[in-house]
Amino acid sequence: MTDTSPNQAIAWITEPLLKNEAIAHGWLGDRGKGKSVANKILIEYLLQANLVGLAFTMDDKTARGTIFKGAMRSNVAHYMNNYEGCGKHVIFRGTALKRDSNDVVRPSEIGQLAWDVVRAQDIQVLVNIDELSDATPGQGQAWLKGSDPLAQIFRKGRGAGISIVWTTQLPQTLPLEAFGLSETIGIFRLDGREVDYLVRKHVLTDDVADVIPRLETGQWILYRQGRGVWDGNIYKFRIKNRRGTADDDTHTAKGASNADDSE
Repeated sequence: MTDTSPNQAIAWITEPLLKNEAIAHGWLGDRGKGKSVANKILIEYLLQANLVGLAFTMDDKTARGTIFKGAMRSNVAHYMNNYEGCGKHVIFRGTALKRDSNDVVRPSEIGQLAWDVVRAQDIQVLVNIDELSDATPGQGQAWLKGSDPLAQIFRKGRGAGISIVWTTQLPQTLPLEAFGLSETIGIFRLDGREVDYLVRKHVLTDDVADVIPRLETGQWILYRQGRGVWDGNIYKFRIKNRRGTADDDTHTAKGASNADDSE
């Protein structure tokens, strides 16, 4: 498979923002295949290019383990009481860590925060959920109770100025509207069971399903919803190893920083 510069794919993903409309984009892939790094690069590009004015990321990793750069806040109340100096990117550390119950943040709260911001300011806001299955009960393809603010971003965020970017390695846990209402999906290598599920649910077409299990680590394809097509390209971001040199001759998105690791 021949790798292609991701710049054209990034242009398609971000195209609505040039029209002052929000985006809904997902990343699919097994653990360790590169989706988190791709997500980091996309978020950095959106902020550096001023396509969004403020980004809220929910990340389950510890402060030391996160790959995102920004101001760390434990929950929404912590942010609201201490938002000065946060800059354009605020990172909430999610639900997976065992902390005091008062120190937990859920995807629905990040969704509500985004709605509150756009109602108060003329600004494009991005909600970035690093593992969207955190917004589901883990089975039944349903949203968790109280997740309506997040679901409404998928349904009505485009015109309201709230973009959503999400990742998952568990597509079978997500409501189908998360796929149907995401205009673009970047897909890394997935286990055959997950691919079969997405084909059965008419999320992916057979030609895409044939390619996904054969992708190498770091390679991804862009699936454009509504068009039901894959452009035939295999993309790969340029990844820096820990020595600071490039592991290969593929490219980063224009204006985005290189990643530090492969995931």
